[in-house]
Amino acid sequence: MVDSRPDRGRDRLTRERRAIAEAREKAGRNVWWRREFRIARRRLGSVLVWLLAPGILRVLGRTWRIEAIDVEHLDEAVEQGGCVATLWHGQLLPGLALQRGKGFVSLVSSSDDGSLLAMILRRSGFLALRGSTSRRGMRALRTLAEELRQGRTVVLTPDGPRGPRRSATIGFVWLAKMTGRPIVTGAIAYDRVWRAKSWDRFAIPKPFAKIVVIYGEQRFVSPDADAEALDAVAQEIREELLCNEDLAYARLGIPPDA
Repeated sequence: MVDSRPDRGRDRLTRERRAIAEAREKAGRNVWWRREFRIARRRLGSVLVWLLAPGILRVLGRTWRIEAIDVEHLDEAVEQGGCVATLWHGQLLPGLALQRGKGFVSLVSSSDDGSLLAMILRRSGFLALRGSTSRRGMRALRTLAEELRQGRTVVLTPDGPRGPRRSATIGFVWLAKMTGRPIVTGAIAYDRVWRAKSWDRFAIPKPFAKIVVIYGEQRFVSPDADAEALDAVAQEIREELLCNEDLAYARLGIPPDA
């Protein structure tokens, strides 16, 4: 019997992350003073985000002009007992605005940055569970599977929590297999945006930005799928997100996000 746990199939991502770390080291970004400066800057930013983010995001989100295409795919899945909703890690903020107050469940890392995101999620009407699919991954996935079995919709990022950007692990596909619930993708594009200097280029659409989101059709995963099949589905989902993202940018009349 082939082991279908999400921990398998991660060798490729491990190699990519190691290459990123080696590139940082070669570029001199890990010298002690730069490392300490990044830590101090992150702590200051965390305090400011904690104090200001909820109110600013609430006002900012009200100015966004959002066009949702094929949203019935998500609505039907939610009404029929929940689904695994997926979007890129860097697009979580507009994703919050799209699904505010619906009681969706999201997994948030146990880091300090995760604490801030959890606070924002809860104030936006989400249920934020602390954990990670990269550390104690099976425990976190089993918790999410239980939420799905209770009829809730779980929001996951295929490339989170550590990247590389726009990659796809198989954890979210494993959830769909084990629970029988479908996967629904949400590809997002925006015409004006600020970007964080993070691995995911975290996006903050500017005031009055136009946002287009295209939802994919429900996709079910066979309960007999092995690790190789799960990885194949993950890559198909990745391609669907990328393709629909290009279509969303075309609808805005601007080049796709690099």
